[in-house]
Amino acid sequence: TRFVQTPPAGGRYAVHEAPITDLAIKEAGKAIVANLVALGVLIELSKIVSPRAIQSALLARVPKGTEDMNLKAFEAGRAYARNHLAPQPSQ
Repeated sequence: TRFVQTPPAGGRYAVHEAPITDLAIKEAGKAIVANLVALGVLIELSKIVSPRAIQSALLARVPKGTEDMNLKAFEAGRAYARNHLAPQPSQ
């Protein structure tokens, strides 16, 4: 969380900290896929959409030749959420 110094306070939401950009660089090789790391975290914590649905949509839309990098970023986010973040109960 090198870009967000002060998380928002209050509200009916949970705030989780995750090294999104660092994970993108470490696991997928480029910071540009940080959005997919964040999406992986969100999907893993919320279960709002199945990972398979996201993977299918991702593969249909990313530029040819970048599929592996984008999937690695998405999976890195999911793995981080599974291993380091606890889902929050709905309020």
